[in-house]
Amino acid sequence: MQRLETNRLLLTRPQREEDKDLGGLWRDERVRQYLGGVISEYIVEKKLQWVQTHWKQEGFGQWTVYEKATEQVAGLCG
Repeated sequence: MQRLETNRLLLTRPQREEDKDLGGLWRDERVRQYLGGVISEYIVEKKLQWVQTHWKQEGFGQWTVYEKATEQVAGLCG
């Protein structure tokens, strides 16, 4: 598995098993408060598919970011 690490964060290539956690970020009103609000399920699914497809086609893309202390998904970056 491809990964990058800092003292506090772990970045990994997104896996389908993380879809629930990643999708939850787009569904969370607090997370989306300053980002245009919660988005539809259709768009969430399209975004999750795009993340996977981009990695497969291009060999790079957005990373899933985990906070090491809690082992929770903190977001996407890249």
